[in-house]
Amino acid sequence: RAAACVRVGPLCAGASARMLSADPRRSYDVLAGVDLPIALGRRITLITGAGVGAGWFEAPYAMGEAVSTVTTTGLRIDGHISLAVSVARYVSLHAGVSLGASPQAPAVLEVDGDVPTTNGEPTGFFRGDIGLRIGAP
Repeated sequence: RAAACVRVGPLCAGASARMLSADPRRSYDVLAGVDLPIALGRRITLITGAGVGAGWFEAPYAMGEAVSTVTTTGLRIDGHISLAVSVARYVSLHAGVSLGASPQAPAVLEVDGDVPTTNGEPTGFFRGDIGLRIGAP
């Protein structure tokens, strides 16, 4: 996950891009969002936020013996909360969780009798983030 934002009063408005890989499936998302950083002390900041955007989901699909990659796109919604602990002027340790939704998932690829075959895309995600945050929280 990579994100950038600009302070607008008490909020931080920006964008994020993220990739999820669970071989052989991959998901790529781009979201616009807003964060509210809340100082819990000199070095610790609680960050809550939300985002909305679009995503691409790739998965293999077999028709008989032929296997191809199917790519679908759709709306993405995200809500997140994290802690940032400052270790230098513009560098902090970051840990958080987010809940994401893909309201249009899964996509139906074909209907065989009464049983639909989908691309396997989940309608929601629970993610964990840990790493370095560069810039003001």
